[in-house]
Formats: sequence, structure tokens, C-alpha cells
Amino acid sequence: MFTCDNLAVSVSNLTMRYGSRTVLSSIHLEVPRGQRIALLGPNGAGKTTLMETLEGFRLPSAGSVEVLGRTPSLGADRWRSEVGIVFQAANDHRNWRVGDMLTYVAKSHDLAGRPGGTRVGDLSSSWRLDELIGKKLKDLSGGQRRRVDVAVALLGNPEILFLDEPTAGFDPSMRHVFHSVITSISPHTTVLLATHDLEEAESVCDRILLVKEGTIVADGTPDELRRAFTGVTTVTWRTAEAGPQRERLQDPAPLIVRLAQDPTVRDLEVRRGTLEDAYLAIINNAEVQMEASAEGRAQ
Repeated sequence: MFTCDNLAVSVSNLTMRYGSRTVLSSIHLEVPRGQRIALLGPNGAGKTTLMETLEGFRLPSAGSVEVLGRTPSLGADRWRSEVGIVFQAANDHRNWRVGDMLTYVAKSHDLAGRPGGTRVGDLSSSWRLDELIGKKLKDLSGGQRRRVDVAVALLGNPEILFLDEPTAGFDPSMRHVFHSVITSISPHTTVLLATHDLEEAESVCDRILLVKEGTIVADGTPDELRRAFTGVTTVTWRTAEAGPQRERLQDPAPLIVRLAQDPTVRDLEVRRGTLEDAYLAIINNAEVQMEASAEGRAQ
């Protein structure tokens, strides 16, 4: 049981409607301080709307939301200084130069007066921004702009960090840098990461929320989700006569033993359930449940 003091996020019965369309439905969520959470789900599932509500940019239609002990939409400057945000798309201050942007944000956080404040120079080096300092934001590529956005979000050592598809446009090397930075930030910093990248979610976060049509349909660690939703093992092999074959079994041991003793079997592969398997199983199950519920209401 978590107390209010050690909760970074507390959401109760959150509902968001746009006209007659319900985008978020009765969301309940508690996030302890220092936890790293990934939000996964199909396009249009409600991930960005949930993030923007937690950031204070959208007012809920019903329910309550607290982030760092405050209602986000009423957050004062001090509250804002403790929050780092990387938006899904950013088009602000397009005529500013990168160096001016970093300096402005650093001054707004009053880094000189905040112990442990991350220096602009350190972040510029980590995110390879030195070559971009004199460029205008509007002249940056998508990946370059994302590097600036992430650096800006990290500048003040925020207590909570909201990341909405932050690695979009990153090449593999910068993606690796991002993963290393996020996993090495202060253990007291709470992270909420919205992403479509299952590997990224598993490597960076210790808890995963799966959102489907405005509802949280699964919540757990990567291992918990795999165990709960992928109770099968996939065995693939081929033979000269039969070609490629595949079996999905809860107990694959007898088949594996038989195939291993068969000299005609080639390319025997055993694959246990992955996070991707769990994701697909949860999404498909949620769709079946929602269709059944809709049919029940229609009767």
C-alpha cells in the first residue's frame, strides 16, 4: 500500500471525453516515486491524452489527478520546474538557436541555486549537441530536434519525466545513448514513457501499462506479463519432406525430445513467450472482451 507522500502520480476514475467520444474511461493509477513506467498500446489507444492530462495540458471530464501532490492543471512555477516533458511533436521556438534554448531553460530552472542541477555542457556532450549549438531549431532534422527536446527535459534533474515517443527519429547509436541515460538517472526520478517500441519499454522500464481504447487492460512487470499471457512455447523445425513446421505448446518437452532424436530434423528452434507475444495476446483478448460486452449490451 502506497501513501500519498511516496506517490508521484495518483489517478482516480479519470475519464476524458471529446464531445460524445470517450477517450479515457475510468482510469485508476498509482505510481510510486522513482518507478519507470512504459505506456504501450495501439495508435489512438489514449496514451498521449493520458500523458497530456498528467502534464496539466488537458482537463479531465471526470475523476481526479495528482502529480507530485498537486493537480497538474493548477501547477505553479515551482511544480513546473520539477517536471520534465518530451512531447510527441514539438514546434515551439522554431526561430531560436539551440544554444539559446538550452541557456533559457537552464536559467528558468535556476540551476545555480539547485543542488545537483545538470549542467548544459554535460548534456550537450552526452547528446552530441555541440555541433548544433548555433543552429536554429527550425533547421534541425527530426532526430536532431528530439535530441534537443530530451536534453531540455533533463536539464533541471526533474522529479518526474514524461517521454512521449522520445526516440522517434533516433539512429541506433543515439537510441543506445537514450536508454543508457534513462536507466542511469536518479533512482528518485519517476519516468513515464509512451512508446511503440517493446524492446525499449522492456530495457528502460520496470513496469508496463497496456492501454486499449482508453482503458488500462494490463499492468505489471515485463516478466509478470509474459508469465500471465504467454503460457506457451513455440517450437519450429523443418525436414526435407515436410518443409517448415511450427507447434505452440504449453508443455513442449516431449516434442523437443522426439525432434532432437530425429536425424531428418533441421533448424530446430525453441522460443519461449516474449513481451511481444504477451502484447498481442492482451490486445486480442481485450478486443474479444470488448466485443462480447458490446453484444451483451445490445441484447
